[in-house]
Amino acid sequence: MFLYLLVSNSLQGLRAELRQIKLELSYASYYSWANKLYLLIQTSGQVPEVEQFIAPSMPNNFDNPEQILKSWAYSELVQDINWLNYEQKAQASHNGCSLFIGNVEVKRSFLALPELMLIINQTPDSFSDGGKYYQQIDKIIEELEPALAAGVSIIDVGAESTRPGAQALNPAEEIKRLEPLLVVLNQLKSCYSFKLSLDSFRAETLLHFLPYLDIVNDVSGKLNSDCLRQIKAAAKSYAFMHSLTIPANPQIVLGSDCDPCAEILQWAESKLEQLLQLGFTHKQLICDPGIGFNKTSAQAWYLLRNISRLQSLDVELLVGHSRKRFLDQVTLSEYGGRDSESAAVANFLATQSVDYIRMHDYREYFKLVKTNNQLERKYFRGISK
Repeated sequence: MFLYLLVSNSLQGLRAELRQIKLELSYASYYSWANKLYLLIQTSGQVPEVEQFIAPSMPNNFDNPEQILKSWAYSELVQDINWLNYEQKAQASHNGCSLFIGNVEVKRSFLALPELMLIINQTPDSFSDGGKYYQQIDKIIEELEPALAAGVSIIDVGAESTRPGAQALNPAEEIKRLEPLLVVLNQLKSCYSFKLSLDSFRAETLLHFLPYLDIVNDVSGKLNSDCLRQIKAAAKSYAFMHSLTIPANPQIVLGSDCDPCAEILQWAESKLEQLLQLGFTHKQLICDPGIGFNKTSAQAWYLLRNISRLQSLDVELLVGHSRKRFLDQVTLSEYGGRDSESAAVANFLATQSVDYIRMHDYREYFKLVKTNNQLERKYFRGISK
């Protein structure tokens, strides 16, 4: 087995480095020190372009943050008795535990590497909440602040429902619904660090709000070339989703005899070729397989079980499964009461090389991943060359 220590300024950077190591791998929790993130991984084969990590000895004195971080991470990965020594000295900290060397903090995070994208609907007819927060800006901000403090890193706002039978909006109506909230969320960035995503497939709406956005979340996957060029030029991330119809139509689905993963891969490869020709880089692109859109329940479950196959696309992956119809197979709860089931699926996705998990509620998911961190310590799955 081979050990490698990855270092980055962000979770996105760590995931990008992992994506390049196309080997089966496992690793311990990620650590932070001096505004950088560290991830010690163990692989089944050698990675020639990355310097191997040399197993450290237990330091005699707790006075060197870097030495302590490396020793702590190694002891967790191999689960030797030294891990207990570090853990018993560590203090509880936000979503993790920390050792303090003078005024310097070395922290082990309990969260997973994927980022949580929290859904905020500005629709009166959402399938999941029936318009619970429609035009209630104060209520939304009241809910968002603890979510951001808890670890949510992306806010995804939408103003048009894509549920089966949903009423279509024109761009002017969509902009009118979105404007008050997006202005306030843009101001909120001065207090919290988060990315703002807009769930829309209308070019006029997206271009109107483009300066505010970090991610364009296009559920149609069919924005016109002029709009796409402007998204690319503005250096925004572009998430493109597989769908056969917008809004979703459960009567129109993938063929019953197809391999859903192969179907999505073929579609995504064609889409990537188009986007790269328009000037996008791989780092700007996010692929969403479209759980809940034109797939049977069986196809949705198959895609989720085999989601790591999509890692071969070499772009980030987004999954939005929360509260959707395919969960009928495991629950009798109405859509708004499916957060436990949604969290269980999300906890699995956190181990399967998914970069962004889109959910209506974050609480149950964070409980599960932090508990899972203490038991398994595996949060990203490599693929064989």
